[in-house]
Amino acid sequence: MATLCERQGLAYEFVATDADPEAFKVVLQRIAAGAGSLNHARVTPMETVDIGSAAPRQRQPLASDGLAALARRSDCGTAGFHRPTYLHVNPEGGVRSCLYAPGAGWHGDLNRQSLRAILNAAARNPVLQLFERGELESFVAWHLDPWRHLYRQVEHGCGAAALIARLAERLTELHATGADAPDAMAMEQLHRRLAQEMGLSVAQGAAGAAVATT
Repeated sequence: MATLCERQGLAYEFVATDADPEAFKVVLQRIAAGAGSLNHARVTPMETVDIGSAAPRQRQPLASDGLAALARRSDCGTAGFHRPTYLHVNPEGGVRSCLYAPGAGWHGDLNRQSLRAILNAAARNPVLQLFERGELESFVAWHLDPWRHLYRQVEHGCGAAALIARLAERLTELHATGADAPDAMAMEQLHRRLAQEMGLSVAQGAAGAAVATT
């Protein structure tokens, strides 16, 4: 991928999550040797990429009526889901649009498709369509607000956008099974799993509070 970007003069970014500086330096040297140069590369060390935390500080319930507005206050203004500056490719070959929302906005797998095919199919991605239409308020009102009591408050715009995006994906997957529209019980189960996976469950917040006070 780096070689292709260098040949085409495209900017690309290497993200190192909590990596040892010396080990990361060796990796970059090997990449440079293979690509010929790193003229168009950007290197970004990060403490974490995933949204969510094992020991959340915020324990207030989710105020979902402001979730869409919070998402728009992210650095990219939600453009990372439909007009990204970078595409993110994980070590296994998965391609997604938003760097900060793993599992959200997946477009394809380089082990099974060419990058050209992935990009040509991107317009059909349900997350891209949702964010491009800008209908986040109505989506949140219909699909998240009734279950907001299951989530703790989101503090960052990227976290808000990631939550909306992942929920859109899960609903699409559910509809793709050909099943009838999910009832209230199925939706609650979906939201409980999603909140747990993203570290946004009120139960996780309560556990964090118990640990902090013991």
